[in-house]
Amino acid sequence: MRKTWILATAAAAGLLLANLGADRLGAADDKVPTIEEIMQKVNKRKGGLHADLGDALKAAKTDWDTVKTNTKQYATLAEFLGKNDPPKGAKASWDKLTKTYADDAKALNAAAEKMDKTAVANLHKKLSGECMGCHKVHKGM
Repeated sequence: MRKTWILATAAAAGLLLANLGADRLGAADDKVPTIEEIMQKVNKRKGGLHADLGDALKAAKTDWDTVKTNTKQYATLAEFLGKNDPPKGAKASWDKLTKTYADDAKALNAAAEKMDKTAVANLHKKLSGECMGCHKVHKGM
């Protein structure tokens, strides 16, 4: 019994620390994360919010608590993206593209809050397609 309690306490502490770390990339300290920080958190191949969400959508049973937590962070980070200056290209284009991205990430979070798996999947796919449009103009890929 004691071992179970210790393991449960350690797991809860780990989740708390993970969430505190996630909050640091955003509103918690009012520092705008860099484009690189945002891209790493959202688009990292293993462990990024976008990849994790894709995996969650493929699961037989959707863990909505995790999905909601991830989409909330996704929306927050997407909003911060437009507060950075574009690395290259026109500011007007950057503003338009990052606003679309942020709006779609907010819609993704709203769909997750409603636990609408179809809408979440469609928005996840839409967000995937928005990357290259921005990268072509502002990153030069």
